[in-house]
Amino acid sequence: MPKALQRVAVIGASLSDGFGATPLSRLLNKAIAGKAGRQPVARLASSMFFARPLVGGRQQIDRAIKREATLVVGADYLFWYAYGFPGGIRQRAGKAVELRTTDRAGRDLAIRGWQLAQGLAELERLDVRVVIGDLPDMTGAHPMMLKPAQIPSRATLDKLNERIRAWAAPRKNVLLLPMAEWMTQLRAGKLSLPNRKGGGEPIRLSAEKMMSWDRLHPTKLGTVVFCSLLVDKLRSWVGQPIADSLHFDTWRILDDSALATELEEPSKRLSTRPARKSRK
Repeated sequence: MPKALQRVAVIGASLSDGFGATPLSRLLNKAIAGKAGRQPVARLASSMFFARPLVGGRQQIDRAIKREATLVVGADYLFWYAYGFPGGIRQRAGKAVELRTTDRAGRDLAIRGWQLAQGLAELERLDVRVVIGDLPDMTGAHPMMLKPAQIPSRATLDKLNERIRAWAAPRKNVLLLPMAEWMTQLRAGKLSLPNRKGGGEPIRLSAEKMMSWDRLHPTKLGTVVFCSLLVDKLRSWVGQPIADSLHFDTWRILDDSALATELEEPSKRLSTRPARKSRK
């Protein structure tokens, strides 16, 4: 077993933890060939990341280091550093940075930028291969799950993503997943999955099937498809011989999970918020 795959750890938030779906660690475990010479993929992600991103993010890195992880996957690890304002973080950030402008947009960027810098600093503690994602635009998410005030403006989001890309570019141990691009393609109906038979027209993926009722979290189907995209990027990045030990059989997993039929059916929303029972 290649060293990089001997102790894989998944960090991050709800997507990685499998909120309402399947933990990414469980799916990645299926992608690594064999069980000999490696540990099961560690599930260090938390769906409660949003509540205390500064504390929770540090704890996850601490745990990955303690486990001597050889590969750390954190597709949504940076998300709440940019989107979250719980527990007085906004006030702490305001005191920690020198705000030279009273412009609201400038102040918002300064605060979110300070938070993002904390997340990147935590990632710098890892001296192994690391997979992270940039920041998707989650405008339109249900306000019960993501308040409008938590969503950065498009201009701010673009600048934060520029910082992430600039940070990742010189680091040969970092793979940056194009989460923002994937989300844009999904909403535009331009994201696809190869046909089951390997030929013919690829299957177009729709946001209605891939995303839950809250328009923030993926469905079970969406999580499997995301893992497929992730593993494809990972295989290209690590190269041979490590890639030989990585294979995600998307259609087999969809069949085993009884999700293949849903993917092949005409587009419709698969996951809706349960209706409240009326009181009599």
